[in-house]
Amino acid sequence: MTDFLVLSKPRGTLQWVRTDPVSGECAVTSSIDLGGEGGSVAISPDRRHAYVSVREEPAVVTVALDRDGGRLREVGRSATQATVVAVDVAADGHRLYGASMDSHVLLVHAIDAAGVCGEELEALAPGKNAHCVIADPEGDGFWATLMGHDRVVHVARGEGGSRVDEVLFPSAFGPRHLTRCAADGLLYVLGEQTGLVGVVDPRTRTLLRTFSTGAYEAGLTLGAFRARHIADPLQALDGSGLTWCADIKVMPDGSRVFATERTSSVISVNDAEGEVLARVPTEEQPRGIGLDAFAGLLLAVGELSTHATLYRLAPGEGELVPVGGCEVEPGALWVQPLGAGSN
Repeated sequence: MTDFLVLSKPRGTLQWVRTDPVSGECAVTSSIDLGGEGGSVAISPDRRHAYVSVREEPAVVTVALDRDGGRLREVGRSATQATVVAVDVAADGHRLYGASMDSHVLLVHAIDAAGVCGEELEALAPGKNAHCVIADPEGDGFWATLMGHDRVVHVARGEGGSRVDEVLFPSAFGPRHLTRCAADGLLYVLGEQTGLVGVVDPRTRTLLRTFSTGAYEAGLTLGAFRARHIADPLQALDGSGLTWCADIKVMPDGSRVFATERTSSVISVNDAEGEVLARVPTEEQPRGIGLDAFAGLLLAVGELSTHATLYRLAPGEGELVPVGGCEVEPGALWVQPLGAGSN
């Protein structure tokens, strides 16, 4: 079995979706309402806990994971000074990193020996509209995107204080989400309003190249658009023609890059050279996807859909082949795989 967590925004509902990689059968085994609006999910290195950000009364909720039974149980709740839209966990499992887009801060919270997220350790304000964080593969540091300043930053924490380095992107790139390639450590950064992917070398702190996910070539408009300017974030954008990218994942060997675009409701597939191999129609307004490369599966959800679609990775056969799915709570915006090959 291959497991995923799906978070929906309206009530902060976290669902455990268990899938059969052979038959494609999917089922929700457990569901828990965490209160307020859901934000994002991260998993502890031992995969015993999930950390979920909620927005109405800003907090990070610690949820215990029963891997055998596929069940969820809240075991802690830590208030945050700002609304957090993305979280990740340090490689040693002792710290949680968070990004607040509206308050323009990056947060660091302690995680205790029992795996429960607790007190704030540090808050930094390196720039506008922090939107995504990913922890370094070792040590106490992390990368974050700053949509409002068209850059990504690296925060290295130490006894003498935190050091912040930055990588500049082209104007109006709008770096939204980022992910890491396991094979070479390169970072892949998705531009919300351009449909471009920037590849960053974390060692030299340089932007190596960019390539297109095909949004512009498919007829969408580029420009200084921001999703936060919409009064209702779940409002459909059909007919607007504006590029509105969201999530990005990369295969461990870098051979495929998957990205979502919400106006056209498409998952793009690029190869290692950046060539567009496919643009696959998916759930309406796809905010989040989860990749389990070892199982060869990708799960997609949509903010305007009540269904999740499970795809088999099929290079040369359309790249993503739908094999199953299940009903999920409305407003689904985050998918977190629980397998070792997750991204």
